[in-house]
Amino acid sequence: MKPIVVGVDGGAQGRLALDWAAAEAALRKAPLHIVFGRSLQRVVPSPRMAGAPELYVPDDWAAIADGELTTAADRAGERAPRIEISVERQPVDPGQLLVDLSESAQLVVVGSRGLGGFAGLLLGSVSLYVASHARSPVVVVRTEPGSLRGPEQPPEILLGVDGHAPAMAAIEFAFAEASRREIRLRALEAWTHPLPAGLAEEAGGDASPDAAAQQQARMLAEALAGWQEKYPDVRVHAETRQDNPGRILTALSGQAELLVVGAHHRTHRIGLALGVVNHAVLHHALCPVALVPDNE
Repeated sequence: MKPIVVGVDGGAQGRLALDWAAAEAALRKAPLHIVFGRSLQRVVPSPRMAGAPELYVPDDWAAIADGELTTAADRAGERAPRIEISVERQPVDPGQLLVDLSESAQLVVVGSRGLGGFAGLLLGSVSLYVASHARSPVVVVRTEPGSLRGPEQPPEILLGVDGHAPAMAAIEFAFAEASRREIRLRALEAWTHPLPAGLAEEAGGDASPDAAAQQQARMLAEALAGWQEKYPDVRVHAETRQDNPGRILTALSGQAELLVVGAHHRTHRIGLALGVVNHAVLHHALCPVALVPDNE
């Protein structure tokens, strides 16, 4: 079975990610692979060629990595005693290591900061790189789930849906998570603009807010229809909102165990980049965020 991969570095955000990954591995009955990557190379003079640089890795990096991995494995084992746990250290950039491992992982989990990220950023540079490039789904953990959920509110998976171009991999991921956790799925489509001409024609030429809301609700129902049949045990609450998608998903995320969105990788002048909604929820969501790539 493919493992769940989690990156650690000894920081608090890494411990949150580790705890979430261990619990998820127990839910899925999947192995957990804990990795430590750090690019500690620096340029030093080469004794072979005067003035020519070579790359050097400090001798103590392995001892530091092994200590962190032992602590992490012990912690994961305490929280999920029945899972299979393995560890790996590599003297390479942690983001690239996690992206490489995503090729053979069912899920990659990272903290929102740490692993080489800058403390002043809402989202660490490595976390953003992994979210933008991983081949598997990525979960970014920046806070405890359900932090704003009231005592009477049921736990839920929050799914962001674009009815115009539904990310089917993300929808399936959300249904599967709701099913294995035995909690409801809240599927939300937010829209900000009037109906496009083609959809307005389908609504009889009516471009009013009411017609737009009805059309969006229809598209959302169509996107969810097949998955509700595949996961009949999942209770689904579907709704549409006329609001900025990133803002409303962030506002509702404090009530959720997990926020799921499609990872729409876009070509950018400096490489792959995530969409605007992806960035908004990664930087501001109040629960762990799962980004599910289109290739899954």
